[in-house]
Amino acid sequence: MKTKLLKTSIITSACILLSGVAFAINGGGNINPNNTNGERYAWNDATGWLDFDTGSVTVSDTNLVGVANGLQFGNLVLNCASLPVPNCSAPAGTWFVSNDSNGNLAGWAWSSSFGWFSFCGNASSGSTYNGSTWVCPAGATYQAHINPASGVFSNWAWNNVIGWVSFNCANTLWCATSDFKVLTVWRGGPPPPVGGPGSFDANTWLISSIFDTQIGCYGAPPQCGSAFNSILWQGVANGGQVGFQVATSNNSGGPWNYVGPDGTSGTVYRPAGPNVQMRLSRVYHNNFRYVRYKIWLAWSGVSSPQVDDVIINYSP
Repeated sequence: MKTKLLKTSIITSACILLSGVAFAINGGGNINPNNTNGERYAWNDATGWLDFDTGSVTVSDTNLVGVANGLQFGNLVLNCASLPVPNCSAPAGTWFVSNDSNGNLAGWAWSSSFGWFSFCGNASSGSTYNGSTWVCPAGATYQAHINPASGVFSNWAWNNVIGWVSFNCANTLWCATSDFKVLTVWRGGPPPPVGGPGSFDANTWLISSIFDTQIGCYGAPPQCGSAFNSILWQGVANGGQVGFQVATSNNSGGPWNYVGPDGTSGTVYRPAGPNVQMRLSRVYHNNFRYVRYKIWLAWSGVSSPQVDDVIINYSP
């Protein structure tokens, strides 16, 4: 029997969410692992909330990268490499928010609306660059901090225009009315949640576009569409796992019922790893023209798999 391959190119990473037929990234980086509103926000009295769970903010042992934003605040760029056009040269030079690997933050972030934000300093000066990282001044009176064990931010950053940015309600004694904090899975932070089908992460999934095999009805008596035989993915597992649910239809408008091997939404096709085919259940995916899939990711610690391509084998 002659078979064909349907190959789609995608990139998926930590905490992505896509609905409809267009790809969209949500919840990347390593902020807000519990997917709650209160564990992603910092606060400023003049501009309100500043959201760090934008899909780009990432904490590492050496620095922060990405962009936080707020409705009245606008963007806060945490690293010169995170600018729309990365630029770590003159006139501003190399700037970023540094991490000394123990959660002690220093350095500078930039806002086009309000200018520089200092993450460590005192009344007369902020951090200074030593050629590789940022160092707090002697006798620093404020410094933003991340607890390496819990991943919880605390303390303040300073801006000359709008004043203090608080990373934790405990700094303000407001926790009784607004329990906010910024939380990361850097190092010892809590792992991402589960709760999806087959123990996959309920918040880490992607739905593909609709793919047309262009095989209509033929023969006598007429037979319609294709038989979908197997699925595989290409990319890097990063210690995690990738699962699929497949939906097939003879109408480009659906309905789309994403099912696993037993024909229900509670199971997933789980290939053994990248470049390993897994057979699809023909009883649920035979004689259909259109196909789409839903990817589920299972994390390993703070890393998720990276899926670059998905290949579906089908035959007339």
